[in-house]
Amino acid sequence: MYNSYQEKSVPHFTPGDWHSYGKNLDSITNKITVTGNNVRQEAAQLRNSVTNTMSWKLKDTNQKLADRINEVDQWFRNLDRTLREVTDAIDRLSEAKQEVERNLAANLPFHEAAKEVLNLRDRRRDIDLVEDEAYHEVKKEVDLIHEINESLREASRHNWDHLVELKEQRDQLEADLKDKELALKIDRFQLSLNPTATNIISLKPWPADACSAGECPVSLETWLQNCLDKRRAAEDAVAKATRATNDSWNMMRKSNNDVRHQRDATQFTLRKRRHETLQERDALAAQRKDLKDEIERLEREMQSIEQEMDISRGNLKLVQTRLENRKSRPRMELVRDHPTFGMEEELRHVVESREYMAQKLRDVKNVLNRTQQHLHEVEDDLQRKERSLAIETTCIELHERPSKSPYQTDIAWLAPMNTTSTSHYTNQSINRGTNQRIMDRHVNECMPRGAKLDPEYQLID
Repeated sequence: MYNSYQEKSVPHFTPGDWHSYGKNLDSITNKITVTGNNVRQEAAQLRNSVTNTMSWKLKDTNQKLADRINEVDQWFRNLDRTLREVTDAIDRLSEAKQEVERNLAANLPFHEAAKEVLNLRDRRRDIDLVEDEAYHEVKKEVDLIHEINESLREASRHNWDHLVELKEQRDQLEADLKDKELALKIDRFQLSLNPTATNIISLKPWPADACSAGECPVSLETWLQNCLDKRRAAEDAVAKATRATNDSWNMMRKSNNDVRHQRDATQFTLRKRRHETLQERDALAAQRKDLKDEIERLEREMQSIEQEMDISRGNLKLVQTRLENRKSRPRMELVRDHPTFGMEEELRHVVESREYMAQKLRDVKNVLNRTQQHLHEVEDDLQRKERSLAIETTCIELHERPSKSPYQTDIAWLAPMNTTSTSHYTNQSINRGTNQRIMDRHVNECMPRGAKLDPEYQLID
């Protein structure tokens, strides 16, 4: 049937082995427990250290971002203030440049009027064509206004150069401010981020040195120096523009005062010359009247002498006839008695008287001829004075016309606050035809009665 129990061929351990194995497991468990505890302690320390480091690094980065934002914002405000200064300088310089151009345009009628006065005064004749005080003052006014206009043109060109420089600085500042505004926007947004903003932040396949020298080639020192250079260049341009603006206004004030004073001096000398010419004209008119009266008296005296010579001719005939007839007395009666002596004396007296009267008649005729010739010279000079008087009166009106014209009310020393445009200046400039009509009118007013039809009294160009 069945065999007896047969033991399996498996290894069997002794109780000592069993106890040793248990002790070994206990020893290993203790070691692993100690090792796990140490690892856990180290991990906890590492976690705390990493957490603290990341927290401090994050705070440090946020603080650096905030400091950078404050620095960029400070420079943004500084450059924005500089930009406003540049813009204000551009406005002031543009206003000064426009005023310079307006003064230049306002001086043109004065210049043209002064040159027209010079040309018109050259139409005087003969001895009246003198380089008098009025000539020198008008010439001085022409040269002064020409020099002032050249200075104003040069100032306008310099102002334009400064305006170009200012606008370049403005454009650079505006571009730099736009860049800084964008940088501020980016940095402020970065400052607002945090590790929990999972919908915004993400991992990037970039190396750790993503913002290395290759990605951010501008150093902080270069950036700061660039800001300093831009502000310094803008401030220098503003300083130059301010000096140019002040120089322009000072030049305009001085030039306007110089033009006003010179025009007053010119106007005074023109009026003085007209007064002198008027006095000379009146004196010549009085001389002409005296000469005509003297001619009348000389003609009457000549007629009286001729009449007296006609009367003496009868006396001469009478005494000659008597002497001739008494020669017919006979012989001893032909004596040189007292009547003979008386007749001879009478004859000698009549002949001498006639010779004296003939000589005096010749003298009177010579004086009459000289007086008539001098009267002709006086009348010629009177005609010249009439013409010169008309020219001087016309010159005064021509010289005053720009100050009285409506398009001249924008001149600084005539109307400092007026901004009337001078664009229609050319339509109201002085023309030669108008000057001719003014002068002809004065000639007609000053011309003596009955002389208007005399061609000698007509103005000849």
